[in-house]
Formats: sequence, C-alpha cells, structure tokens
Amino acid sequence: MEFGGSEVVINPLRIREDIVHELHYRLLLCFVGRTRLSSEILRDQTSHYISGDENLIEALARTKELAHEMKRALLRGKIDEMGEMLHAGWELKKRFSALITSPWIDEVYEEARKHGALGGKLLGAGGGGHMLFFCPKSGKHELASHLARFDLNVIPFSFDPDGLTVWEVNNGRDPQ
Repeated sequence: MEFGGSEVVINPLRIREDIVHELHYRLLLCFVGRTRLSSEILRDQTSHYISGDENLIEALARTKELAHEMKRALLRGKIDEMGEMLHAGWELKKRFSALITSPWIDEVYEEARKHGALGGKLLGAGGGGHMLFFCPKSGKHELASHLARFDLNVIPFSFDPDGLTVWEVNNGRDPQ
C-alpha cells in the first residue's frame, strides 16, 4: 500500500509459492494475553508527531524505508533477512510511543531472541494483543516450548491467497 495525500495505491506482491510456504513454516503467532486500548497509544503517537518529536519522526521515516527493504527481500527470497528486518522494525516501533511495550512484553521478546527468534513484533498499535516471531529454519516448535513459561497462546494460522471471504447461508429459506 502506498499512501499519497488522499490516494491509496494497492499493489499486490507476487511472492513465489515456495517463499509463502517458508514464511508460514517460520512464523510463530502468539496471543500475549494482555489487552490494550489502541486509541490511547495512537493518541500518544499523534501528539508526539504534532509536537515535532524528532525521535518519532526519524523512526517513522526509517520504518517506511524498512518496509520497502522487506518487500525487496521477500520478492528475492531472502527469508533470513526478513527476520532481521522484523527485529529492526520492532526496535523502531518502540520509539513511536512508550505505551507500545511493557517490561513483561520486553522480557517475552528477549526470551524469544535468546532462543533463536531472528525478529518479532507486536501486531497492531502495540501494548498487548498478538506477537509475531520469525523463527530459525528448524526452531519454531522449540521456540514455542521455551515461551510456554509465559502462558502465551500459540495461534495457528495460514495465509489465504484470496483474502477474506464472506458468505451467508439462508438455512433453507427462500432467497428474497
């Protein structure tokens, strides 16, 4: 997605099937069991941006650059580079607002890195919710077992090339 003024351009990535399978194999999605109000986090980020916080503005600019680098790595099949860039992205995201992480979340992340995760990040605004880890080639299950002491819920997922599908069953009634 490219944002420019009032326009948004969506260019689908044409990622090779083997790369998609490798990503699925190496990503570990966990619910951290903590909830947060994303509106508070976003309000904090916005106020820092409006006030001209150079640390935030620099982190946002670098995050945008990193997104382009990640796209190129994905398209070239540089899977391990993706993991390293995910780590760099998490370090940048923490600069957006002090509300994005917590000592407990930092401990979970450091434990994951200590046991092989190349990178990871909280999804969404931060503060809780789901955390995604990029695992070494054969370390997804080992990482999940090391993180078990934090009572994280591992969430099974898969990529769907069609995206979200919505349907309705009329339960035998005549369509109107």
